[in-house]
Amino acid sequence: MNVGQGNCSLKTAFGFSFAHRLVAAASGSFDESGHEHVYKHNRRIKEQSIKSSDNSEYDIVIIGTNNSLMAFDVFNNKTIFHREITEGVNFIKIGNIDEYKNENVIICGCGTTIWGFQLDGKDLFWTALGDQINVLELCDMDGDGLNEVLKNASFFAEFDEGDPTLAIIAIKPATFAFGLSSGVVGVYGQGERLWRVKTKSRIVSLLSFPDQNHVACVWQNAKIDIRSVSTGEIRTKDQLEGGELSIAFLVDLAGVGPLDSGEEQPQLTLVFKNGQGF
Repeated sequence: MNVGQGNCSLKTAFGFSFAHRLVAAASGSFDESGHEHVYKHNRRIKEQSIKSSDNSEYDIVIIGTNNSLMAFDVFNNKTIFHREITEGVNFIKIGNIDEYKNENVIICGCGTTIWGFQLDGKDLFWTALGDQINVLELCDMDGDGLNEVLKNASFFAEFDEGDPTLAIIAIKPATFAFGLSSGVVGVYGQGERLWRVKTKSRIVSLLSFPDQNHVACVWQNAKIDIRSVSTGEIRTKDQLEGGELSIAFLVDLAGVGPLDSGEEQPQLTLVFKNGQGF
């Protein structure tokens, strides 16, 4: 979905449908062949992510299951690595952090443990926490130009909201939005809570959209709120039909291309559990 000009309204940019029930989705390089590749796995998939191959011509799919982590090269139909993870993989994030600032690493929330892996599956780090890890995000929390999960192998800060966190998104340095299982969403900036609102819906995704001054709150019942990062004020909202949402992300699937400034112009992409998407 795109944001319309002037009245800040949402409008549909494209639609798609799969003949499968979807529990996870991610976007990568655009394949103009129009061919569908299906890979069957005998374990229950909980999470997935995408990284570019070394030559950036195709993507590698990172898959988290209830007891393993694996990387699969769909283009060449081969497994790059497979790791047994007893606690299962709840969330996967790929990016650069702290001392690994010059390379992308795979960071996973596995039960009560954060694991870090190289792209070939080798261990980088792990740390045990005292609670279940539902979601992960990389954010420069202290303005040093580096993303942090931990700072110098220790906690940098802790924010107690009382309920399990289901969604989180870094908006800009030291600023992030959060969504709780109780229907609460809010934003922290520079270590202080800027706002917090309670809703009756269950959050699926939070996204910095259409710019860093707004956060898109995407709910399980296919409701969308675009809120001000600084105040929480709703700038526009919409309600889609299609059933229960699985996930939402930002990607230019409509081929709109870059803005006049040269920046990317992604669309808010919604994926329903029944295989439909907008």
